[in-house]
Amino acid sequence: MTERAESREIDLSVLWLGLRRRLAWILGTALLLALAAFLWSRSQPRVYEASASLIASNSQGQDSTLSTALVKAPPLPEGAVAQALQSTQVIGPLIQAIRKEEEISQSERERLSENLGRN
Repeated sequence: MTERAESREIDLSVLWLGLRRRLAWILGTALLLALAAFLWSRSQPRVYEASASLIASNSQGQDSTLSTALVKAPPLPEGAVAQALQSTQVIGPLIQAIRKEEEISQSERERLSENLGRN
């Protein structure tokens, strides 16, 4: 029975020598996979998750309808509204609309467009 137990033992020095021979490949592969995962995660667009709560009240004793329901959304992250208002998707069309507006004088349109384009 002792012969069986000895045959199942692992010599750690032999295992370490085998790992040491391939250590560069093991660490290189792990580093390459970590770098690929990092670069892939950075290339993904940011995702903001939103949730809402539906609160329905039945104060008149009738069946509640959607007209009596309140939907309460959580607050946006700090600075999200300011960043959205200063984005090119908002400022670009605003500048074009100002330039096309005939009721505003030409000098005022140029001044407004210049100020909006600068910020």
